[in-house]
Parts: sequence; structure tokens; C-alpha cells
Amino acid sequence: YALDIPVHTYNSLEINALACTPYRGNILSIIDAKMQECYAALYDARLNEIMAPAVLKPDDILSWPIEGSIVCGSAAQLLQPYATQKQLVMANPMHNIPKAEALFFLYQYSQAKIYEGKALAELEPFYLRDSTAQIKANQKQRDLAKKIDQ
Repeated sequence: YALDIPVHTYNSLEINALACTPYRGNILSIIDAKMQECYAALYDARLNEIMAPAVLKPDDILSWPIEGSIVCGSAAQLLQPYATQKQLVMANPMHNIPKAEALFFLYQYSQAKIYEGKALAELEPFYLRDSTAQIKANQKQRDLAKKIDQ
């Protein structure tokens, strides 16, 4: 911020999917979100969004148009039982962890959101859901409120 250098941001699911663009088919990027949920997004081979990033139970992804897609990401193994039924191609495990060097190539597919000046000072991460700690703390507060009401 002090040097007035802009920050270029990308979606983690896009970065993860980038390694699979040579596949030339749809790419299902799926990352473990813990608590039996995953972050998922579906892209075409040019990383155009087909299904927007979402937090889902793995079974809920089966309602997406994923037939014939390549699956990559840290939660890819969750869809292994459905690979035959949905004609899924499981990516090489090397593609299951996003790599920082992918950012050098991502600009060919996707426009970064650029933050500079005052917008950079106010920049905050965008999370699809609260952290596990926040969810548990909120649940404790609700449980305590119920006990007090009783």
C-alpha cells in the first residue's frame, strides 16, 4: 500500500483448474472445505465459469452438469465413487494443489481483480463461508442462548 503497488487477485478454484486446461473439456475444481463440505466451481477449457463457486456437500455436486469433466483439487477423491457413472476423468494428483507459478499463466484465461489506492487499503479476502472456528463459536452462542431461555 505504501509503495502504491496494485494487487491482482484471482479465485483459488480458477488457479486450481488452470493445470487442467490442456484437457480441452469441462473442469470441475473442488477443494476440501472441511466439515463434510467442499468449495467447487465448474469451468470450461478456457476457464469460463459454468457453475459459480459454491460451498456444497459432495453429493450436491452430482446435480451439476459435470458429465465428462476432469476433476481436480484437494477434494477430488470425494467424487471418485461417481467417476464411472458420470464419466469423470480424475486429474493427476499433482494437479490437486494449486501452484503459485500458475499465476504467471492465468492472465491468459481470466481477468484479475485489481486493487490499488484506497480500494487496496480496504481489501479483505472473500470467503464463501465462515471459518470452522466461527461456525463452532456461533453454535456455542446459540446453545448457550437456548439454555438461558429455558
